[in-house]
Amino acid sequence: FQPYLTHYRTAIFNKLNKYFYIKLAFNSSNKESHIKANLNKDIKIIYTKKKKFFGVVYQKNLIKKIQIRNINSIILASDIKSLTQLKLILYSKISDYKIFLWGHGLFKKKINIFNFILYKFYFYLISFFITKYICYNKICFDSLIGFLPKKKMVILNNTLEKKIDPSS
Repeated sequence: FQPYLTHYRTAIFNKLNKYFYIKLAFNSSNKESHIKANLNKDIKIIYTKKKKFFGVVYQKNLIKKIQIRNINSIILASDIKSLTQLKLILYSKISDYKIFLWGHGLFKKKINIFNFILYKFYFYLISFFITKYICYNKICFDSLIGFLPKKKMVILNNTLEKKIDPSS
């Protein structure tokens, strides 16, 4: 599930699609940006409806839509405010699929005592269920030290392609 599709993620999903069958789930309110994206034609798009209340987000019927066929892994944009994410993480143990969270970690988060306790509990809980937390970069990785076991984290830079200036 991706909240929206950025141009640099399009390249990542197109590369991954060479090796894996991919279904991407998006909010239907962001449909226009996904239609314009340059995704490979064999990447299946699933649109869901997002419900938001008191800052908490829920994707309606997402589990029903992903239960179709053999799904063995799900990559979720990490969002502590997503009830859908928590539901999928818990459901993964029953359904025997791997969960990967992909995000910024605690980089740029304001950490007061309340947030520290909340994040500590959240990451402690999800560490039993997720396969890996995919960090955008080393700064993200470092921000999660002490919240997630290092063996549960991996760094994957924002893009799979790096352009190298031949004059440097």
